[in-house]
Parts: sequence; C-alpha cells; structure tokens
Amino acid sequence: MKKLFSFKDKNNEKEYEFTLKQPNRTEREEIEIYYAAMLSKLMNMGVQTKASVDKYYADNSDTAVPKKDQSYYFNLQKDLAQYQEDLIREKSSSDKKFEIYAKIVQIQEDMRKFTSYYSAIYDNTAEVKARDKTVDFCMLNYSYSNDQELFPEEEEDFQKRAILQYQQIDKLREGEDSEFWNSVIDRFVFLFTIWYLDLAQTDEEFKSYYDSYFKGDDEQPDAEEEDSGEDSEEEVLDKKED
Repeated sequence: MKKLFSFKDKNNEKEYEFTLKQPNRTEREEIEIYYAAMLSKLMNMGVQTKASVDKYYADNSDTAVPKKDQSYYFNLQKDLAQYQEDLIREKSSSDKKFEIYAKIVQIQEDMRKFTSYYSAIYDNTAEVKARDKTVDFCMLNYSYSNDQELFPEEEEDFQKRAILQYQQIDKLREGEDSEFWNSVIDRFVFLFTIWYLDLAQTDEEFKSYYDSYFKGDDEQPDAEEEDSGEDSEEEVLDKKED
C-alpha cells in the first residue's frame, strides 16, 4: 500500500499509526466518478452551480473575486512554493530553517483567511457540496489504522457502504473515547481535503500543514516535561507569528 501521509497518536496506552492511503489509478477513477455522480445529483435537485453565482456577479457587479485579489492569492501560492523548496534545500543552521518555516506558516494562514472569506460565496453551490461529499468518500475508504482499514465494509454499492461506514463513525464519535476519535476523524478529513484540493501531495507538504494545525495533538508529554519551563505550544506559535 502506497501512503500519502501518516501520523501517530496514543489512547489508553494503545499506540496508533494512522495512514492516508494513496489511491491507485483505478481508485482515482472511482473518486472522479463519485464526484461526477454527486454533482449531477445535486444539479438535478436544483442546487445552484458556481457558474450561476459568477453570472449573478457579472450581471450585477464585477466578479466574485476581483482581479487584484486573484493576483494577491496567486502571489501567495508562488511564495509558498518557493519557501517550501527553500526549506527542503536548506542545509545550514536550525535557526534558518525555523525562520523559513515561520514564513511558510504565515503564508498558509494568509491563504486560509483568503479562501475562507471568498469560499463563503460558493459554500452552497453544487460543486462545493459535491467536493465535500467526495472528501468524505476518500476519508471513509482510504483511512487506515495500524495498516488496517479504519472503516471496513464489504458492501459493493458505494451509497449503501457509506451508510454503514457512517454508522461506524457515529459509534466512535459517541463512544467513551469520543474525544480521541473525534480528533482523529477530523484530522483525516482535513488531510484528505488538502490532498483533494491539490494543496499537499508530498510528505513534506502534508507535514507542513499538519504541524501548522495539529502540532501537539499526537504528543502526550510527561508531567515532568509539562513543568520544564519550556515555551508552550501557544507561545512558540506566537513567536513564529512575530
């Protein structure tokens, strides 16, 4: 099994290694077919498309995203790619790597704020809803725990299988270890989202996002470490932002 990314965690003294399986060619085709099926279904239900939203703005103002903002986001993407390449190539001191990493974190945060602001315009479109369902499809079928499928089901019909898999998720989210499993499932959804949106493809790219959003989630320091006098996670992040 080829892996996109793995992260570790521990619950009740049991250690877990969670893995995002890299879909093969056949599975990628299934993902595309699933998205197309969801999009067609939603359009037939009368859910508006991005094109209809863009037409509304074109008829009444300019575009949903002004050209100057499109340029701003493009420059963010270009800078992010450059800093990520610099981080990989950097062979000198850890201080220099930390400086580059801090810039990457800041750019990712700026991109997140930008997309959050404008994505609200398209939140209820057929494309976005189909995308979100497709991300869930990936999470349900390509999430692994200790090299075993996290939500195994033998049902071949994907809709019936999804119903059974969501029942498994509900049991985990509502069980006695709900806090742990809610965190794990949410991380899987986030990671499959950035993969599906083509924001992360390599292990380094996944790790950059993971450390930015979940650093510390899979770390359980001893009591002595908690009182060691070292900066807390929040203080470190504040320093990075400065």
